[in-house]
Amino acid sequence: MKILLTHIFAAGLLLSSLLAFSAYAFDADDSSEDRLQQIQIEIENTETNSQKLKQHMATEKRELETVRASMVDITSAMQKLENNLNALENDIADKENQQDQIQSDLETDRRRIARLALALQRLRQVPPETIIVRPETPLNTVHANIILQSTLPLIYKESVLLKERLDTLQEISVTLSNKRHEMYSEKQKLEDKQNELEGLLAKRETIYKKHVSEYQKLVSLSKNLAKEATNIQDLMSKIENTNRLEAVKLSRQAVLSGVGRKMPMDSKVNMPVSGIVLTRYGEKDSIGALSRGIEFQSRAGAIVVAPMSGIVRYADTFGKFGNVVIIEHKDQYFSLVAGLGKIDTVVGRSVISGEPIGSLRKNTSASKTNLYYELRYKGKPINPSVKFVDLS
Repeated sequence: MKILLTHIFAAGLLLSSLLAFSAYAFDADDSSEDRLQQIQIEIENTETNSQKLKQHMATEKRELETVRASMVDITSAMQKLENNLNALENDIADKENQQDQIQSDLETDRRRIARLALALQRLRQVPPETIIVRPETPLNTVHANIILQSTLPLIYKESVLLKERLDTLQEISVTLSNKRHEMYSEKQKLEDKQNELEGLLAKRETIYKKHVSEYQKLVSLSKNLAKEATNIQDLMSKIENTNRLEAVKLSRQAVLSGVGRKMPMDSKVNMPVSGIVLTRYGEKDSIGALSRGIEFQSRAGAIVVAPMSGIVRYADTFGKFGNVVIIEHKDQYFSLVAGLGKIDTVVGRSVISGEPIGSLRKNTSASKTNLYYELRYKGKPINPSVKFVDLS
């Protein structure tokens, strides 16, 4: 009996142990299931957030591309307006010169005709009785008639010329009035485009500033290069030969913003500024030295664009060149743009052809200002006509 009780007690202990273990096992399985579900939820949330981030980045990228494309369209329209204004101003200047010349000729004609009229008036006032008193008077009278007959065609010719000049003067006055009205209209259009561009520039910077966190490193590096350079050619060489700018590891967001982006590969080209060419590559410049680039003359405050797509490697002041922007293009080409009044880009930024990078100086004492452009290939200045067909 005692043995039986002992076995029963042992069996009870075993049963209770099994029940406890089963309960523990059940709890463990239940906890693992919850944990797995939690991990699964976290994974799904991560994927959702990642997808949202990708969509957000894609949206901002599209927005940036739209803004930049709009800026290129606007700057293209602005350059056409600037060219129109340049042509109008030249036409007005020519017409004003013609007007001044005709007015000067009219003053000369007025004096000449006045002298002729005075001489005729004197001939007309010869008293008839002088013919009786002075025997030579009939001869003088004959001479006077001869002079009068030869003078009348001259007077007629002068009157025709006078009328032609007055008609021309009237035409020039009307033309000047129309040209000035057209120029005012073009200036208003240009001002509207400038305001529109300012809005897009602000929008572009807003998009960039959301993500750019490391471009200051590039700015610092480029400033150091500028401090080490002794002249503009030295600066160009240092930028072309250094790999330090590429050594900066940019964040994923900085890449989105355009800093450190891959080199754009499109082959479009644009004149950096509207206007005329003052000095071509290889010609003597204002100090008698052979030009290693091109000097443009344009309107004060004219928009300046990236001549080709690339990455900005320098954007700051440098010595006597003032504000300078240096852009690296594909295939080892570099552009140097100097003489800007304002810079609208930063180091490390990717720019597309025709995108604004700044504007010329606004000089209240002069309506025109100059821009210097230099194209380099494998470290040496070359004739920009190899890229710009219009310059050849």
